[in-house]
Amino acid sequence: MTLTVEAVTDPARWRQLLACMADHDFTHTYDFHRISERNGEGLPVAFVVLDAQGRPRAFWPLLRRPIEGTGDFDYTSVYGYAGPLIAADASADEAMQALRDHISGAGAVSLFSRTHPLHIDALPEKERGKRLSDVVVIAVGNDDDVMTAYRGSHRREVTKALKAGLVIETGHSPRDVDQFHALYMPAMKDLGAKNFYLFEKSYIASMVEAGDFETIFLTAWFEGTPISSAMFIVTGQTMQYYLSGTDNTYRKLSPAKAIIAEAHRIAVERGLRHLVLGGGVGSSRDPLFEFKAGFSDLTLPFHVIQWIIDAERYHDLRERAGVSRTEAFFPAYRADAS
Repeated sequence: MTLTVEAVTDPARWRQLLACMADHDFTHTYDFHRISERNGEGLPVAFVVLDAQGRPRAFWPLLRRPIEGTGDFDYTSVYGYAGPLIAADASADEAMQALRDHISGAGAVSLFSRTHPLHIDALPEKERGKRLSDVVVIAVGNDDDVMTAYRGSHRREVTKALKAGLVIETGHSPRDVDQFHALYMPAMKDLGAKNFYLFEKSYIASMVEAGDFETIFLTAWFEGTPISSAMFIVTGQTMQYYLSGTDNTYRKLSPAKAIIAEAHRIAVERGLRHLVLGGGVGSSRDPLFEFKAGFSDLTLPFHVIQWIIDAERYHDLRERAGVSRTEAFFPAYRADAS
């Protein structure tokens, strides 16, 4: 089969080709890549494999980043679960080989891409990259009692919080943006989060304004005070738990658990298929992972793709950065920036 690869940067073309794929998440959309560009993460480009009839067989959106102090560049993925999408009736081996051949000839030094746990099985095993951890996913059914499969302690804590007077409100207005940001920023600073995760209010607002996906805020109120808030992104039949923040003063009331339970209820109401909760900090099975695992026993693998495209230049840049050959961060020459 004759396959060609098109590097797409035009928004209309991007949306047209992505719409031909059976399923995708917000991390594959043009709007999210444009938001990421404004956040200083790189220039959006989608590599699309087309057959002789012009049908997309694979779709891989990436961000092109200059390597500071050089004329070189590399590719990375947006923050979140992204990676290649393969058409249901395509040959995954042929599509991925076409992508590899094209991207390898584009002049980049390396490529790093997170993958999407809901789409990893479509990739050939040899192209899935390195498995880092697991991601907790709720398979949304049609059961009115969404808490049936929750861990017993989760069910009790959610019930107790609601009986105590906790109220969950849903919205996407400028007021919701303000409330979310006011809770999110202190929570991230308390955790000692890196600067990358201290998203400006304009970033949060741009997520609401995007047309390629829907952003909703679920905010927990107690005695007239907003005490916890989370962003959920809905695309097609998938809802994703994206960012959240809770006032430490009210943490024992378990507002974050009540918020996720309400998001689950909304997903059921809308007839969605999956609610992706994510994993732990740094892909570890830490308390955050255990918190999420209390909502579902379904976990899916999280992989990252790491290609060294120009080996000689890669090692030159690593040495120039003074980074050891044993450095685990990829690409190694960006280890300090991590």
